[in-house]
Amino acid sequence: MDTRPSTSTKPFKWEISTRFNYVYNLPTGRGANPPAFPGFKFHNGQAEQAAWINFASSYAITETIRPGIDGFWLQQFTNDRTNGVSVPNTRAEELYLGPGLSWQANRKNIVNFNVYLPVTAANLAAGPQLNIQFIHGF
Repeated sequence: MDTRPSTSTKPFKWEISTRFNYVYNLPTGRGANPPAFPGFKFHNGQAEQAAWINFASSYAITETIRPGIDGFWLQQFTNDRTNGVSVPNTRAEELYLGPGLSWQANRKNIVNFNVYLPVTAANLAAGPQLNIQFIHGF
Protein backbone atom coordinates (compact mmCIF):
# COMPACT_ATOMS: atom_id res chain seq x y z
CA MET A 1 0.00 0.00 0.00
CA ASP A 2 1.33 3.45 -0.99
CA THR A 3 1.33 5.84 2.01
CA ARG A 4 2.80 8.84 0.19
CA PRO A 5 0.62 11.96 0.09
CA SER A 6 -1.36 12.54 -3.09
CA THR A 7 0.22 14.87 -5.66
CA SER A 8 -3.03 15.56 -7.47
CA THR A 9 -3.19 18.89 -9.32
CA LYS A 10 -6.95 19.17 -8.77
CA PRO A 11 -7.74 22.83 -7.92
CA PHE A 12 -9.23 23.87 -4.61
CA LYS A 13 -12.98 24.34 -4.88
CA TRP A 14 -13.14 27.33 -2.50
CA GLU A 15 -10.73 30.26 -2.62
CA ILE A 16 -10.41 33.53 -0.70
CA SER A 17 -7.98 36.32 -1.55
CA THR A 18 -7.19 39.82 -0.30
CA ARG A 19 -4.81 42.56 -1.31
CA PHE A 20 -3.86 45.46 0.97
CA ASN A 21 -2.82 48.83 -0.52
CA TYR A 22 -1.57 52.16 0.84
CA VAL A 23 -0.93 55.41 -1.01
CA TYR A 24 0.76 58.65 -0.02
CA ASN A 25 0.46 61.47 -2.56
CA LEU A 26 3.09 64.19 -2.85
CA PRO A 27 2.03 67.81 -3.46
CA THR A 28 1.78 69.06 -7.03
CA GLY A 29 1.68 72.48 -8.64
CA ARG A 30 -0.45 71.24 -11.54
CA GLY A 31 -4.14 71.46 -10.74
CA ALA A 32 -6.73 69.46 -12.65
CA ASN A 33 -9.46 72.02 -13.36
CA PRO A 34 -9.08 74.14 -10.21
CA PRO A 35 -12.29 75.99 -9.30
CA ALA A 36 -12.83 79.40 -10.90
CA PHE A 37 -13.55 81.56 -7.85
CA PRO A 38 -12.91 85.31 -8.00
CA GLY A 39 -9.62 86.04 -6.23
CA PHE A 40 -8.58 82.36 -6.02
CA LYS A 41 -5.27 81.30 -7.53
CA PHE A 42 -4.20 77.66 -7.40
CA HIS A 43 -0.57 77.24 -6.28
CA ASN A 44 -0.42 73.62 -5.15
CA GLY A 45 -2.59 70.72 -4.08
CA GLN A 46 -2.23 67.34 -2.43
CA ALA A 47 -4.53 64.34 -2.31
CA GLU A 48 -3.76 62.80 1.03
CA GLN A 49 -3.07 59.35 2.50
CA ALA A 50 -5.43 56.45 1.89
CA ALA A 51 -5.54 52.68 2.26
CA TRP A 52 -7.79 50.13 0.62
CA ILE A 53 -8.43 46.42 0.65
CA ASN A 54 -9.51 44.36 -2.36
CA PHE A 55 -11.12 41.03 -1.53
CA ALA A 56 -12.67 38.14 -3.42
CA SER A 57 -14.02 34.69 -2.80
CA SER A 58 -15.14 32.10 -5.32
CA TYR A 59 -16.18 28.48 -5.64
CA ALA A 60 -15.26 26.18 -8.54
CA ILE A 61 -18.42 24.74 -10.07
CA THR A 62 -16.34 23.26 -12.90
CA GLU A 63 -12.60 23.21 -13.60
CA THR A 64 -12.95 26.40 -15.68
CA ILE A 65 -15.82 28.39 -14.08
CA ARG A 66 -15.62 30.09 -10.66
CA PRO A 67 -18.51 32.37 -9.61
CA GLY A 68 -18.14 34.36 -6.40
CA ILE A 69 -18.35 37.65 -4.57
CA ASP A 70 -15.81 40.44 -4.51
CA GLY A 71 -15.38 44.01 -3.42
CA PHE A 72 -13.16 46.70 -1.99
CA TRP A 73 -13.09 49.10 0.95
CA LEU A 74 -11.22 52.43 0.80
CA GLN A 75 -10.53 54.86 3.64
CA GLN A 76 -8.76 58.20 3.23
CA PHE A 77 -7.02 59.17 6.51
CA THR A 78 -6.50 62.91 6.05
CA ASN A 79 -8.24 65.73 4.15
CA ASP A 80 -6.91 66.89 0.79
CA ARG A 81 -4.90 70.12 0.80
CA THR A 82 -5.10 73.13 -1.51
CA ASN A 83 -2.50 75.91 -1.31
CA GLY A 84 -1.23 74.32 1.90
CA VAL A 85 -4.64 74.45 3.62
CA SER A 86 -6.63 71.37 4.62
CA VAL A 87 -9.91 71.21 2.66
CA PRO A 88 -12.75 70.09 4.97
CA ASN A 89 -14.95 67.08 4.11
CA THR A 90 -12.59 65.59 1.51
CA ARG A 91 -11.84 62.31 3.29
CA ALA A 92 -13.15 59.66 0.92
CA GLU A 93 -14.61 56.42 2.19
CA GLU A 94 -16.27 53.72 0.14
CA LEU A 95 -17.34 50.10 0.33
CA TYR A 96 -18.36 48.19 -2.79
CA LEU A 97 -19.56 44.58 -3.08
CA GLY A 98 -20.79 42.52 -5.99
CA PRO A 99 -20.80 39.32 -7.98
CA GLY A 100 -17.83 38.06 -9.92
CA LEU A 101 -17.00 35.29 -12.35
CA SER A 102 -13.67 33.80 -13.41
CA TRP A 103 -13.48 31.75 -16.60
CA GLN A 104 -10.34 29.85 -17.50
CA ALA A 105 -10.56 29.56 -21.29
CA ASN A 106 -7.42 27.38 -21.44
CA ARG A 107 -4.10 26.91 -19.59
CA LYS A 108 -2.82 30.35 -20.60
CA ASN A 109 -5.95 32.52 -20.73
CA ILE A 110 -8.31 33.63 -17.94
CA VAL A 111 -11.10 36.21 -18.08
CA ASN A 112 -12.44 37.80 -14.88
CA PHE A 113 -15.76 39.69 -14.76
CA ASN A 114 -16.61 41.80 -11.71
CA VAL A 115 -19.57 44.05 -10.90
CA TYR A 116 -19.03 46.40 -7.97
CA LEU A 117 -22.14 47.94 -6.39
CA PRO A 118 -21.82 50.78 -3.85
CA VAL A 119 -22.77 49.91 -0.28
CA THR A 120 -21.47 53.17 1.22
CA ALA A 121 -19.68 56.12 -0.34
CA ALA A 122 -18.72 59.48 1.15
CA ASN A 123 -17.06 62.54 -0.40
CA LEU A 124 -16.65 61.13 -3.91
CA ALA A 125 -18.62 60.17 -7.00
CA ALA A 126 -20.22 56.73 -6.66
CA GLY A 127 -22.05 54.28 -8.85
CA PRO A 128 -21.94 50.73 -10.20
CA GLN A 129 -18.67 49.63 -11.75
CA LEU A 130 -18.04 46.84 -14.26
CA ASN A 131 -14.56 45.38 -14.65
CA ILE A 132 -13.39 42.88 -17.24
CA GLN A 133 -9.84 41.58 -16.91
CA PHE A 134 -8.03 39.38 -19.43
CA ILE A 135 -4.98 37.48 -18.17
CA HIS A 136 -2.60 35.78 -20.60
CA GLY A 137 0.35 33.74 -19.36
CA PHE A 138 3.45 33.72 -21.50
